[in-house]
Amino acid sequence: MKDERDSSFIFHLSSFRAAACALAMQTAMRAFPQLAIKIGIATGPARRFVVGDPQIQLIDTLAGETIRQMARAQELAGKGEVVLAPSTAQDLPGFWKPGRSMDNFTVIGELTTQVAPTPWDDLPDDARADARLGSWILPALYERIQAGQEPFTAELRAATALFVQFEGID
Repeated sequence: MKDERDSSFIFHLSSFRAAACALAMQTAMRAFPQLAIKIGIATGPARRFVVGDPQIQLIDTLAGETIRQMARAQELAGKGEVVLAPSTAQDLPGFWKPGRSMDNFTVIGELTTQVAPTPWDDLPDDARADARLGSWILPALYERIQAGQEPFTAELRAATALFVQFEGID
C-alpha cells in the first residue's frame, strides 16, 4: 500500500476494508449453520441517481459497469464465499490469499494483513443525527433519533432488493 497522503491509498484502503468486512461477515455467519450468504465485491466508478420525495424518503440508486461486476461476483460466489471482481483483486495485490478463480473473478479465503477498525462510535454525535439524514430515513425513525432515543430500533419493514438489467439503453 502507498503513503496515506496519496489519494490512491484511500481507494486501496476502501477495497481492503470492504474485503475485511466481507470476510468478518462470513465468519459471523458460521454461528448460524442453517443460513449462508454470498458476497461479491467490485470497486470503481458508478453512476448515482437519487429518487424519491425529500418530504417522504430519498433512495440512492447505483448503476454502471462496477455494479454489473459486483452482481456478477455475487452470482459466481458459492454459499459462504467472498468473490472479488477483477478490479478489486488488482487493487489489493499481495493482501489476500486466493482461492479458486473463474472468469477472472477470485474467491478469497483470508487477508494477509489485518485492517484497523473504524467504529461508528468514533463519529461525533452530530454526524449521526445530522438534519441532512432526515430525507434518507423513514420519518418515524428520524424522529426517534432526534428525540435522543436509541438509534437502532426494532423498526422492521418489508424490503425487496431488485436487480434489473437493461440492454441497449445508452
